[in-house]
Amino acid sequence: MKKIVRICYLSILVPLGLYLIIGLLVGKNKIVSHVEQTAQIELYPDSELALDEDTVEYQFTLEQPSENGMALRFLSSHQTVFVFADGALVYSLEAIPSIYGISPGTTINMVELPTNTTDLLVRFTSMYPSARNANCFFYYGDGIAMYRSIIADSLLAFSLSGLIIIVGFSLILYWIISRKRSKADPAMICFGMFAVLLGLWSMNETDIAMIMMQNRTVGSAIGYTLLLLMPMPFIQFVRHFFKIKRAFISTVLSLLSIALGAILPILHICRVAEFKTTAKWIHCMMILSVLYMIGTLIYCIRKRGFTHRVKANLIATIALVTSFLADMFAYYNGFEQTDVLGKVGMLMYIIVLGSESLSDVFRQMEEGRKAEYYKSMAETDVMTGLLNRSAFEAWEERHTNFEDILIATFDLNNLKGCNDSLGHKAGDIYITEAAQMIKRVFGTIGKCYRIGGDEFCAVIHRGSKIDVEHYIDKLRKEEEEFNQKSEELKIGIAVGYAVHKCGDETFESTRDRADRKMYRNKDAIKKNT
Repeated sequence: MKKIVRICYLSILVPLGLYLIIGLLVGKNKIVSHVEQTAQIELYPDSELALDEDTVEYQFTLEQPSENGMALRFLSSHQTVFVFADGALVYSLEAIPSIYGISPGTTINMVELPTNTTDLLVRFTSMYPSARNANCFFYYGDGIAMYRSIIADSLLAFSLSGLIIIVGFSLILYWIISRKRSKADPAMICFGMFAVLLGLWSMNETDIAMIMMQNRTVGSAIGYTLLLLMPMPFIQFVRHFFKIKRAFISTVLSLLSIALGAILPILHICRVAEFKTTAKWIHCMMILSVLYMIGTLIYCIRKRGFTHRVKANLIATIALVTSFLADMFAYYNGFEQTDVLGKVGMLMYIIVLGSESLSDVFRQMEEGRKAEYYKSMAETDVMTGLLNRSAFEAWEERHTNFEDILIATFDLNNLKGCNDSLGHKAGDIYITEAAQMIKRVFGTIGKCYRIGGDEFCAVIHRGSKIDVEHYIDKLRKEEEEFNQKSEELKIGIAVGYAVHKCGDETFESTRDRADRKMYRNKDAIKKNT
C-alpha cells in the first residue's frame, strides 16, 4: 500500500511540476503602461462608487500636481484594474485566460503617473465573489523609494522562507547520503519534501516574490499547487516520525490528498472551477493533516508518555498551529502578505523536528557502525586480520551458483619444525607474515580466509579470466625477499587452485581438487629443500 501511495503521489507531482514550469516560461498577464517613462504617503479616496456588484471605482484628487517619478501603489487580489490620470488611461491589468486561470492573481500594482497629474480614478472588477470585499489601501510617492520600501518591509519574511527551503533541501540531501550507510528513515525524506514545499509556498506569498514574478496568474497557480502537494508528505512524515504501525488513517488521508491534487488542477485547467473558488477544499485538507498530527501526538502521549520525541513534537506543533492560524487569518482578511510571525513559527517547526529527525539518523548510523564492527570481529581472524573459517562457511551458505569461481588453497611448509626449533613466538610470526603475503598478492583479486591453523584459501570470481600462475609467481617473489632478509625464519607456502566446473557436485569438490594440487606442490617444495 505504501508503494501505491508513493506512485500515486509521484503521478501528480510530475505533471503539476511540468504545468508550473511551462507557466513560468510562457504564461503572461496583460499589463500595459499607457504613458511614456517620465517618501510615500497613504492616499485616501475622495469617493467610492460601486458600478455593480463586481466593479467599484475610487476617485482621488492630489493636493499638488504629481512630479516626475511619482507613482501610485496598491494591491489587487484577483481583480482586473484600470487607472485613469486626468481622464486618460495610464495603466491596466487584465489576465489572459489560459490553463493557469482567468484571474490576474494577487498583484502589487505600481502605476507611474504622468507629470502634473491631479485627478486619479482606479477601477476594480472582481473575478470571484470572494474578492468583492477585499480591503484596498493606496500609497502615493516616489516610485523607486516605494520599491525599496516594499523590499525592506518583506525582506525578513522572504529570508525566513529561504531558510525553510535550505533546511528542507539539506534534509533531503543528507537522507540521500546517509541511506547508503544506514537504514533509510522515511520520516526525513518526507519531512524534507514538506519543508521545501512549505518554504516555496511561503516565499511565493511575499511582496518580494510579487515584484520579482509579475505574472501573478502563474504565481497564484504556483501557490495553490504547492498547498495541494504539501499534505501528503506531511502526513507520511507524522506517521513515520512517531513509528505508527497501523497506517490506515495516514493512507486514507494521503490518498485523499492525492485525489484533490489530481482533481482540482483538472477542474482549474478545464475552467470548471478556479483554484480560488476551491481553496476551501485545500484548506480543509490542511486542517485534516494538522488534526491527524495532533491526534497522533495525543495517542503517543497516552501510549508512551512524554518521551523526548513527544516533547519535541509538542513544542513544534504549537509553533506550526500558531503559524497556520496566522496565515489563515491573513488570507481571509486580505493582508498583502502572510505575517512574519507565521513564518517564524514554520521555521521553528522545521528546525525542531528536522533536528529530531537528524538525531534519529545519527543514532541509526551509530547502531549500524556497531553492528558492522561486531560482525567484522565475528568474521575476522584476530591473529592475521584475514577473514576466518566462519566467514568462509557463511559465504558458502549464501551462494547457490559457484560457476566460474576459483579457489586457491595455501598451506605453510615446516610450521611444526619452526615451532619446535625456534619456539611458538617464531611460529606466530611465520603465520602472520605468510598471511600478509597471501593478502597482498591474492587480496587484490579476491577474498582471503584463514580456514585452519596453517591453512588459507582465496576465493576469486570470474576465475577463468585470471592468470593464477602470474600471482603465484608474485607470491614466490614475496617469499624470496623475506627469506633473504631473515636469517633463521624461512617461509614456504604451498599453493593449489581449481575453478568450479559443471562436473563438480559441490564447491567442496572444487576445493578438494585445489587441495590435491596444493599437496603435490607441497611435496615438490620439500624435495627441493
